[in-house]
This record gives sequence, C-alpha cells and structure tokens, in this order.
Amino acid sequence: MRAEIALMSGSAFAVTHHAFSSGAGRTSDGNGSHASTLKSPSYTKSVSWQHYQHLPVFHSRLLEIVNDSIIRNGKGERMILRLSPQAEQLWISFYNRTESEMSEIGYLSNMKDYASKMAENMARIAALLHYFEGRNEDISIKAVEAAIQISAWYVDEYKRLFSKVSGFTLVNNESDELYSWIKNYCASTFPPHISKTKILQYGPYRFRNKIKMDELLNILLINQRIVVTHFGKTLYIQPVQ
Repeated sequence: MRAEIALMSGSAFAVTHHAFSSGAGRTSDGNGSHASTLKSPSYTKSVSWQHYQHLPVFHSRLLEIVNDSIIRNGKGERMILRLSPQAEQLWISFYNRTESEMSEIGYLSNMKDYASKMAENMARIAALLHYFEGRNEDISIKAVEAAIQISAWYVDEYKRLFSKVSGFTLVNNESDELYSWIKNYCASTFPPHISKTKILQYGPYRFRNKIKMDELLNILLINQRIVVTHFGKTLYIQPVQ
C-alpha cells in the first residue's frame, strides 16, 4: 500500500466543475478521471471553528503514515491488505447492488461511468480506514460498512453536482430532491406514476427508509406536489406538473 495525498483547492474544483458542466469536460469524464475520484465542493461561507480535541491525534497519525510510507518506498516494500471473508461477502453484495442500480430505472442509471468504479472506490476507502486505525489483520466488515456509508454520501454528491438531468432545476432540500426523482422517473412511464415500494427500492439512497420516505411524501402531499392513489394494497405516487 502506498500513502498518497491529493489536494485540490476550491478554485481548482470550480474550474473543473465549470468545464464539465459546460461540456468541455467530456474528455476527463470519458477517460475515467471523474469516476475514479471522490468529489465535494469546498464551503464558501466563513466558519468559526471550535477547538477539536482529537485533531492533534489525527494529524499525528497522518505524519506516522507518511513517514512509514517513505521508509517502505525506500526499501521497495509494498503492503498488501486483504478483505476478511465477511468483509469480502459484503463487498460482493455492494458490487451486485451497484450493478442493479445501473439499470434503466435505477438510481445510477444516468451516471454509469461513475457507478462502474463505486465498488472499487469503496474497497479503497475501507482499506484507508483500516490502515489509519493501525490494524494488522485483514480488513474488517466494520471498515467496509463504514466505507459503504461514505461511498453513498459521495455518490449523492456526484449526482447532485454532475448528473445531467434535463428539464429540472437544482433541488433546494430533500423533498425537492425526492420530487425531482419521482418526476424524472414518471416522465418515461405510462401511466405517469410510481409505486411507493419502487421508490423505496430505487430512489435516492438516503431516502430508502420507510419513516423518512413517509415524512417526505407527506410534505409533498401537503404542498400539493403529488397525488396519491391506491390500487388494491399498492400505493402509487404521481407528480403534479
């Protein structure tokens, strides 16, 4: 394993984001650079940071990793990290789930290049978490579970920043995001509705929770942005144009 540190300033990200959004970034998207990296814009608002007691420990560990990497590279040594059997099974499950989300109605259907690297990126995150903790055994299932949560956040950020969805405005909150996804899906179906079960299966990752979904659907219903109908025991959602 080689320790690598990559830095990108806020201005550099802004240039990259603008190039991609304007169409000039097709080359970088086509060669896989977008899919192989994790992106989120830097905060532009001034923030008053409080003293964080664990930050010195974090910095100390980073220095240890850098120094250890220098020594290993000087000796020509490479560290190999392997997934534990349980962690490997979870990785396979994540890989299969990602593949299914790349289907026509899946959450990743319009960002397949990025999605194709998700399982690989998740494994790298798990390895980083494992190595940072200074563990010597195989990568644990706990590290993979944490890596999946981190990957889910980054895929939502990538979709928000780079996904090209025609006919929609940028979302301002969670209910707007869910409405946009429902509207986008129903634009290609007849009749133009979707079952609640299918939203829970294929909608945005962070909304795949019944309690959260009910909360957001109630907000949309109160604001008359959706119509809810029942066919037998199935509940269908139709966006109001």
